[in-house]
Amino acid sequence: MSPPDETQRTPLSDMDDAELYTVVRRATRDAIFDVVGTLALLGFSLVSLWIGVQTVIEQGTEGAIFAAPFVLLALYCGAAAFNRAPLPSIPFAPAEDGTGRY
Repeated sequence: MSPPDETQRTPLSDMDDAELYTVVRRATRDAIFDVVGTLALLGFSLVSLWIGVQTVIEQGTEGAIFAAPFVLLALYCGAAAFNRAPLPSIPFAPAEDGTGRY
């Protein structure tokens, strides 16, 4: 068996266990936050849509002026949940203590 070729090294083979654990932990945390954020946006979208539709049903066309912003907000949040509309973002920077936390 020959020694491994240097051109076949992967970035994971250069990491020790602590670095690999940190990368996997942060990726898992980001994925969980993405799922929770998507579900929250969809829930907010459905509630906003329900308020708008209920207003139109109860008040008729006079309520459409009040209901239109709720329906538009519902459409925007639904689109943002599936990355079809941009959301304003807050720039986060890692903590200076080296923990990788924000």
